[in-house]
Amino acid sequence: MAALTLAGLLNGVPPVGAVSATAGPATAGPAGSQGPVVALRGRSSLVLSHPEHAAAAAGLIHEVDDAVTAVTAAWGTDWAQSVVVVIPGSQQEMSALIGDGLVLDRIAAVATAASSQAGQRVVVNPDNLDELGPEVRRVVIRHEIAHLAARGVTSPDTPAWLVEGFADYVGYLDSGIPIRSAAGDLARAVQRDDMPGDLPDAASFHGSSPRLGQAYQEGWLACLLIAERVGPAGLLRFYRVAAAGPLALEAALEDVLGTTYRQFVEDWRAYVVQQLG
Repeated sequence: MAALTLAGLLNGVPPVGAVSATAGPATAGPAGSQGPVVALRGRSSLVLSHPEHAAAAAGLIHEVDDAVTAVTAAWGTDWAQSVVVVIPGSQQEMSALIGDGLVLDRIAAVATAASSQAGQRVVVNPDNLDELGPEVRRVVIRHEIAHLAARGVTSPDTPAWLVEGFADYVGYLDSGIPIRSAAGDLARAVQRDDMPGDLPDAASFHGSSPRLGQAYQEGWLACLLIAERVGPAGLLRFYRVAAAGPLALEAALEDVLGTTYRQFVEDWRAYVVQQLG
């Protein structure tokens, strides 16, 4: 029986496959994280939880394994292709584990990787997990794992709309969810003739932002537009070029799409109206 804590594991997660289904007695850990931990191993996943969430953890294993396969098909093989998913016991424990001071009430999950040694992981918000239907949970898991796959080329200068829009693109890929259903906030803005004049900035994606949901939808439709113009491979190339640094977005727009930022914004606004108007 292994004595593990979620915080302890996040300080040094073993590789996927190194821990099989185990449970240990309560042990104190940093950041107030303590209690027995159940570790369940999948094909390319390790799902960690406290016993009260063991059933939810077991239900996630196949979803995470399938998501790793789907993300690899969309992104390529140049990433770990294995994921640790953590289900904390509460939002308080989640906040202690990720340490980013995020407003968690409206966040379903967070992708985080402190270092290459610590591994790739997704921390699920336990308060919101039960509220997600299977289709939405599938999108959320694939979205977060797409972040992990792209992390190796993503920089602090990569536009937030592209980072989140690409992850949503992968998350919704082949989901069968109609654009209008998934982009309800943006659709209502279009109907009010209240389309934004620019792509969303980083502040729009903060958990406390009043337009958080709409910002995600705006980024997603921007990536849908790129994929419609140059195909999935072109979108992937656009991301890799645009992620490189502060001047890389203009280079990606010119090299991949043959356009300027201002023209792309105008095209995106027209595309949003076309899809949701």
